[in-house]
Amino acid sequence: LTGSMGEEIKAYKLYKKLFKESENKQYKYDALSYLMITGFKLADYENAVNWAHAIRLDDKPDESLKQKALLIEIKSLVQLDQKQAAFNLLPDANQDLRDETSAEISYLKAKWIYEQGNYEQAEDAVYFLLQNFASYPEWRAKGFILLGDVYAGMDDDFQAKATWQSVIDNHKGADLVAIAQQKLDNLLAIEEQENKSEKPEIEMEYNPEEKKVESISVDTTRIDMSDTTGIIQHEIKPVRDTISDNPENDKHE
Repeated sequence: LTGSMGEEIKAYKLYKKLFKESENKQYKYDALSYLMITGFKLADYENAVNWAHAIRLDDKPDESLKQKALLIEIKSLVQLDQKQAAFNLLPDANQDLRDETSAEISYLKAKWIYEQGNYEQAEDAVYFLLQNFASYPEWRAKGFILLGDVYAGMDDDFQAKATWQSVIDNHKGADLVAIAQQKLDNLLAIEEQENKSEKPEIEMEYNPEEKKVESISVDTTRIDMSDTTGIIQHEIKPVRDTISDNPENDKHE
């Protein structure tokens, strides 16, 4: 039933009928779980919201399935352009679970906060993800990429570049590495353009009729080279974390 897309659509319709007509509670429950997952996969988002919400209200599902239903409901609402309604569901997540579904929910929460421009709260949310879901390299990498975005939003370009570079150097997934590289390249290009604009070119015209300026000699013995009070020392903020697909390498103070 799950071979081709056509067969999956056919199965989806059959499970809808089973859920509607069956009087067996176990059959209805099994059909509901399938409809929720497949409905989202087939972009039937309105029904996916309904299936997922029904599972979350049921007393029978275990906590991991309820968490999965919450994730599908949130993502379906986002697809329906109901982001605020989706965000309002995030507090319903079970904070004690440490499965991959919970890792994705934590990432979505951090991303939402970042998109609202609340960078300090977003930073904390990303660190919750990084500290509690170390066994999921994909979500850790996405978390570090988002952390780079947060630092860029804070105008901390040094931290942003170092964070994206850590993904490039340590993550094994080519797709996420490419995203981090693109973000790093874009920021470097912006910095290069800003540096050029800060150094205007001085145009000088050659006039052979102008008198030559006599060379001026400087008596260096009259210059006190020991006066360094005008030198400004810059403190560079250390990068808080780097990514590694080996969680043991990512210890936080």
